[in-house]
Amino acid sequence: MKKFISIFLIISFIFISSCSEPPPEIDPSNPAHAYYLIFEALINESVGLNNDSIYIALELTDVELPDTAPLIQLVQNYCDTNEYTLLLMGFEELKEKGYIDYSDTDIIHFKEGIMISFYDKESTDTKLVTSGHKWKSGLGAVGMEFTVEKINDSWQITEEGNSWRA
Repeated sequence: MKKFISIFLIISFIFISSCSEPPPEIDPSNPAHAYYLIFEALINESVGLNNDSIYIALELTDVELPDTAPLIQLVQNYCDTNEYTLLLMGFEELKEKGYIDYSDTDIIHFKEGIMISFYDKESTDTKLVTSGHKWKSGLGAVGMEFTVEKINDSWQITEEGNSWRA
């Protein structure tokens, strides 16, 4: 019996230790960081849209990123730290799954979340120009065009423009 308890405790310790390991670091020169900077800028823009949100939907259909896994990991880390649930869905899938509705008003809305999306215009190894959008409803959305450039092996937002609000 003591042997069983000892083995159980060792296995439990290993399991708990592996679950509490921090996620792997993502190289700041990775293009995922360019998108993540925009994600952070959008989250901090019109913060009232974040009220009552428990979900962040990340729409990556129009992203010209060869590997989206590092971006998803960065956003997942943000969600874990800030108590959001990450949904990797676009508008139509959110609507199909019942997250988006217009049952109590005439305005379509994502009552418990916000959707972040990107519409790339230019993407090279050292420069990204994209339109970033944060959407909650037909009357609650913001968007802006961002230019992000790789400077000294890390990405920096170098220009913001053409902003809009709904």
